[in-house]
Amino acid sequence: MIRRRWKQLLWLILVLQQPPVVNSQIVAPQGLRYEIHLRSDDGTVIAEYRLNHAVQEFSFDTVARTIRSKTMRLVSGDVALRESTVRPVGTRQFDRFSVRILPDAEEVDRVYPVVQRIGREGLLIYMPHLLGTSDAQVSRVVVNRMSSQVVVWGAMQDSHANGGQVSVPSDRYVFVGPQRYVDARHYSTVISAPDTPAWLTSLASRSLERQVQNYSQALGMSLPGKPLLILSHDPKLPPRWRGDTTPGFTVALRFHGDEWVEPTAKSQALLTRSIAHEAFHFWNGEMAQSNDSESQPWLHEGSAEYAAIVTGNPEEGPVEANVQAALNECSAVLQAQALAGGIGRRGRAPYACGLVISWIADIASTSRDRGMGFFAIWQELLKTRPQYSASDFLQIARRHQKSADLDKLLSVILEREGVSRWFALSEQLQKLGIQVQTSTTDESLRSQLLQHLLKQNCESSQRLGFFTRNALVELDNEPVCKALPAKHLVKSVEGHDLFDDPEGAFDAVVSRCAKHEYIVLSGPQTSLRATCNENLPRPSPVFSIGARKVKEPG
Repeated sequence: MIRRRWKQLLWLILVLQQPPVVNSQIVAPQGLRYEIHLRSDDGTVIAEYRLNHAVQEFSFDTVARTIRSKTMRLVSGDVALRESTVRPVGTRQFDRFSVRILPDAEEVDRVYPVVQRIGREGLLIYMPHLLGTSDAQVSRVVVNRMSSQVVVWGAMQDSHANGGQVSVPSDRYVFVGPQRYVDARHYSTVISAPDTPAWLTSLASRSLERQVQNYSQALGMSLPGKPLLILSHDPKLPPRWRGDTTPGFTVALRFHGDEWVEPTAKSQALLTRSIAHEAFHFWNGEMAQSNDSESQPWLHEGSAEYAAIVTGNPEEGPVEANVQAALNECSAVLQAQALAGGIGRRGRAPYACGLVISWIADIASTSRDRGMGFFAIWQELLKTRPQYSASDFLQIARRHQKSADLDKLLSVILEREGVSRWFALSEQLQKLGIQVQTSTTDESLRSQLLQHLLKQNCESSQRLGFFTRNALVELDNEPVCKALPAKHLVKSVEGHDLFDDPEGAFDAVVSRCAKHEYIVLSGPQTSLRATCNENLPRPSPVFSIGARKVKEPG
């Protein structure tokens, strides 16, 4: 009995000496969650962030960093926004802060605007730019609207003007403004201000309705609801236009400058084509999603470009003319580089080169009608791969091809490097019955020669360029480029006139660069001597594409 009590006492002592077992789920810090409360205020948006616990910093995603630095102003006095991160001014943590967001004043390549003005009283907010990074989770986004405002975030989800709070999605555009801006039609919902040129609203809405019907039939897949079209026009901004799509089958088009006040043949053709482009994104961006659109944007953007020209109006010109323009733009942008490199993700490269790739897949298919092979590929892709990639598209395109030339054609743009490959593309296209010719223009020879010498003799960080006027070249470089200074006039190179004999000038520079010899550039008054230690490559050819030769059966 005594021994047993001593054993029990010893066991109790040992247990009491063990470190306590802690339930990590109880004492671990709670994950960061937050709410966003939005309201319009004098043409701007006030966004209040309410966090579930105090933090030392709150970070936004970096996609819209450039825009955010110009348009976001912290309202809270005890925090500061630097490099897309909110931090306290002192050492004290915070669980709330507010920012005022001004409408964007400029466009950024392939980045959605954060806030846009729609007329005088409407605002369009791109919700994903308001979110924090992935280590914080948004629990809800609320719009506090006035009694005169409606909140619309897709044609299938709108609310009536009666004031109060409205919970909205965090993955798309959300419109906040007057009810009179919203026109709920049978086939679509259109949002535009009363001062938007009437022809813009009318033509855009009719074009959208037509294109949705075209794509539904061509792809064998109808949209589950009405699309939403949002138009804005600001005549005070520099002339340009932009368009994009977001979930909710939403197209937003922005027109800047006074050139859109009255319709012209050019502006009407551009509008219908842009509507056709954006509408195709309902299928290749929402009915199904690309999982590599950031690294391979040519498929997402280029297929929409090609879909637009094969279903567009006859006034826009034949398909071949549009393909020719895109092919020349693609080759001029890429030059010796491959589309798979970094250059393929910037500027016009995804659009122009992606259009050409879609066209090649179309003409290499078993279908003889323009666009039919392209849409057959996309129909199979959309129905079998809701999450698709560029390689998926190419794999299906190979199954639809009628010859073994598709990979050779596509590798010229996607993978191969060097200027000479463009001539190989011309030869391959002729095998598919495409009437194509290549040439080198005087302008391309002159530009290639001068740009090569500028890069050889001036620092790459400097501004390099030139003007051509009155059969003379005026250099437009930074003054510190001593070998080829700014404002200097050039008439000939190595004794060959740049305008009367650019081919002779080019060949002479090729010869001297191969030997690492000096190049003499002569002007009306003085001459310059430039060095050249790298071979001068020939410029990309200029393509001329004719109609496709179709061999009739029998």
